[in-house]
Amino acid sequence: MTTINDSHQELPAPAGQPQPDACEAALRPFRRPGRWYWLLLAALTAVVALGAVAWAIQLRRGMDVAGYNDHAFWAIYLADVVTFIGVSYGGAVISAVLRLTGAPWRAPLSRLAEGTAVVTVLIGGAFIIPHLGRPERIWELVTRPNLSSPIFWDFAAVSTYTIGSIVFFILPLFPDMAILHDAHRERIGRRARAYAAISRGWAGTPRQRTVLRGALGLTAIMIIPLAVSVHSVLSWAFALVSRPWWHESIWAPYFVVAALYSGVALVILVVAGFRRAYHLEECSAARQFQYLGSLLLVLGLLYAYFAASEYITIGFKLRVGDDALLSAIESFVVKNPSS
Repeated sequence: MTTINDSHQELPAPAGQPQPDACEAALRPFRRPGRWYWLLLAALTAVVALGAVAWAIQLRRGMDVAGYNDHAFWAIYLADVVTFIGVSYGGAVISAVLRLTGAPWRAPLSRLAEGTAVVTVLIGGAFIIPHLGRPERIWELVTRPNLSSPIFWDFAAVSTYTIGSIVFFILPLFPDMAILHDAHRERIGRRARAYAAISRGWAGTPRQRTVLRGALGLTAIMIIPLAVSVHSVLSWAFALVSRPWWHESIWAPYFVVAALYSGVALVILVVAGFRRAYHLEECSAARQFQYLGSLLLVLGLLYAYFAASEYITIGFKLRVGDDALLSAIESFVVKNPSS
């Protein structure tokens, strides 16, 4: 929930009770995994294997097996890209804003938010590969870019944001790895050599800490506009076509707010999961969830405002094609009220 290097920070504890040992809590994930870990790993491995089989079928039979045709050219893969990169954006921005503002309650949240951002952006970016249809030509996105293609700009924005997220996640690990190698070598086992190589030269001097704080602050400042640009570009991949209800100028801020909303929700779930799995209740008090819940409420209201604005402006104009789509949506909602 928190970094080993942050063990000097005050962690929440009930009144009248001693503060928990943050270093011991941070080392709990290094314990020998239990039965549920291996069951979950087996289930996720089966999902990955099933996906690999499905992709092999697509490579053999063509893109139509994934729902792509002349009328549906933004199918499931682009929806997955938007989803995973959206939640990644929310996690990265939350951590960056909390770090820049110096919020004292961020310690149990920031590292999990940064880790969530890295994992989800890697998964989301990987969905671009099967979307291309010809993965052996992915190198042509760099060597022979088509500047008029939204896919190229998606690739450029996602790649830049991915590098920024990884740097933002790795920087605080240098002191942590040095501490693990020097004081807890028996707990990390075979990883000790890798940790020593990565953290080589870290002595924890005041100058090193000052440089690290400056680098983290600069990266946090950069990650926010990077994340905004990524989801704006993703929205333009849809908004720059001529389909009814797609070509709307509101889509860029609409996507950004939706990404923040979903990202905060995922961070809440990840924090709750780690809190339960590693028994970290003493390191994450209810106030962290209250703050995140309040932020989720504000973002939900903002998202509702954008959604209402979209329906109002489109419903008032009722351009050719928009009226039929609006009627179809109304009919669906009436027949499926639970949706």
